[in-house]
Amino acid sequence: MQIELTKDEYRRLLIMASIGNIVINGYRTDDIIEEFEKMMNHLCKYAKDFGETEFVDSKPDEKGIYWETIRLDDVGHEYLDEYDDEAFWEELADRLASREMEKQHGKGGLAKMSKEESLKKFWEIEEMFNEEFYNNGIDNLQLNNVNPFAR
Repeated sequence: MQIELTKDEYRRLLIMASIGNIVINGYRTDDIIEEFEKMMNHLCKYAKDFGETEFVDSKPDEKGIYWETIRLDDVGHEYLDEYDDEAFWEELADRLASREMEKQHGKGGLAKMSKEESLKKFWEIEEMFNEEFYNNGIDNLQLNNVNPFAR
């Protein structure tokens, strides 16, 4: 099977593959998942055919590996940073809403609610946190029993 791509489509594919590889292998050290590294190298191998020099080094190293440039890494991280920022606020509101639901109703109380009722209450609480974070960021967020200067 062959896939035909324009130069712009190839660039977007490189960016998507780079982001995927960063997510999969970015925090790994000794346990890199090789098949994703190999796939990234396979895609990079075609850079010369597409005239792509900004995102991939033009020549392979001594092992035949084509390396992404810092520029490709930077572009991928721009998208990841935007995603991480949104995911942070969403996850924080979600976890705080879950905690508040359990505080207000207890595990037993939650089990007695219908799924619809439980979700409605959860979304109301989550929305309260979302509005707070949208308006104030973390300025009003405090942790009890944590003093960073006590050490």
